[in-house]
Amino acid sequence: MNIDFELIAIKACLVASLYPFSFDKSNNLTTNKKRSYLFFLILCLVSIYLKSRLLFIGILVTFCYNHKITLKPKLLILLSIFGIIILFFLNTDSAIGRFLIWKIIFSNLHNVPFNGFGIDSFRSIYANWQSDYFEANQIWSKYHFVADSPSFAYNEILNFYVEFGMFSIIPFLIIAYINISFFKKCNNFFFRNVIISNLVILFFAQFSFPLHNLLILTIFVCNHLILLLIIFKNVKSFIILICITLIMLITFLIYQNIKVKADWHYAKTIPTQYKIEKVNQYQDCYLYLKNNPYYLYDFCQYLISEGMTIRALEIINLNKKHFNQYEKYLLLGDIYLRKNDLVCAKLNYKKANFIIPNRFIPLGNLMIVSLIEKDTLVAKYYSSRIISQPIKIGSVQVKRIKDDAYKILNIK
Repeated sequence: MNIDFELIAIKACLVASLYPFSFDKSNNLTTNKKRSYLFFLILCLVSIYLKSRLLFIGILVTFCYNHKITLKPKLLILLSIFGIIILFFLNTDSAIGRFLIWKIIFSNLHNVPFNGFGIDSFRSIYANWQSDYFEANQIWSKYHFVADSPSFAYNEILNFYVEFGMFSIIPFLIIAYINISFFKKCNNFFFRNVIISNLVILFFAQFSFPLHNLLILTIFVCNHLILLLIIFKNVKSFIILICITLIMLITFLIYQNIKVKADWHYAKTIPTQYKIEKVNQYQDCYLYLKNNPYYLYDFCQYLISEGMTIRALEIINLNKKHFNQYEKYLLLGDIYLRKNDLVCAKLNYKKANFIIPNRFIPLGNLMIVSLIEKDTLVAKYYSSRIISQPIKIGSVQVKRIKDDAYKILNIK
């Protein structure tokens, strides 16, 4: 479960799910109406700043509902089509990236066991599927350029289906049915906005991963506990107590997460000559951050740089499914290269390359391994690929890899 809320998708969902609670019955008054319109305009600007299409749609629908703004069917359809086109081009790569993820998942649904692959298995299972896809489709396309190693499916139903199988669909259908049914029957203004908050989260769940974030999940659970007051009015105090307990728990977990990340940051700042202190500081964070792919990669990368490959390999084997799979295979390639096991190094670098074909580091490493093997023909093959491949995100490292490739081909 992810506690972070630095990600744009989580920020957007947090804003959209809390937005319904900014309304009250006095919004019809002129002064409050002006404030409401101003707040809506501010949130629209926030959605543009975050480049979040989902946030824009969420606040627009919530605003229109609370202000009883209705449109004729034909106008609504035209505006919807126009809005979808504009929102698609607001962040094209993100949209194409989602299509790629869903395309690969749907083509592999028949491989999912009835009860799924197990909790937290999506990251590793999907990486293998994507690797197989690009290995079978090596001709460069728009999908090669936008590919990444996602931790989530950007659709919670598909994500949970991969991990838990057919059983995961039932809770989604039940929760959606309950909220829609309550929304139709409930006349209480506050309760209706609670339901809107839930529906917004469910909407985000079709294109993002809000239910994998502890903060959003707490809001979702508390909202449903509040809805129980509609059915069980005599347990009001008990439900309020549970909500307060959940809020206190999430506050503690967020505080703990911030503290441990500060300790991790301190570990990164310790000079390399203080090897024991640096390793111990990293190790102190391990218990709390062993599910964090960024921490795992950073820790293992440091261990490998210090020649502690056995410890790095141990951490990788213990936490396989929690790693970013692209980074995991890069690390394994580096470990085997240090061990002078060039065959295993090549296999892992190739796996990393097929997971994210637009990255230069695996190709650069394969080029280096070919030079170590004194296989000039293969080294020139990888050099040609590096030179011809378009740059998605430029960096000093990418420039260095490109320059090395030019040198091998004797191109100035």
